[in-house]
Amino acid sequence: MPRSFDLPVRDEQNLLVKYDEEPREEAEVIYIEKGTFELSVAKYVYEFIHLAVPINKTHERAGAECDPEMLKYIQYVL
Repeated sequence: MPRSFDLPVRDEQNLLVKYDEEPREEAEVIYIEKGTFELSVAKYVYEFIHLAVPINKTHERAGAECDPEMLKYIQYVL
């Protein structure tokens, strides 16, 4: 059975949006057509959250003696 744990994540991102003749995206700038009144930011919020979560999750006692039940779970998953 999977277990969960709290992983506090803090991050700050900027999304710069500018008007242009044609819509396009660059690394840090999104260009939208003049006269556009709405922009869905769902994709960008998802990417920001995805990038904020660390690849390796460790706890504050990493390297110390681990919980035997958690070790069984890790071996089961891997």
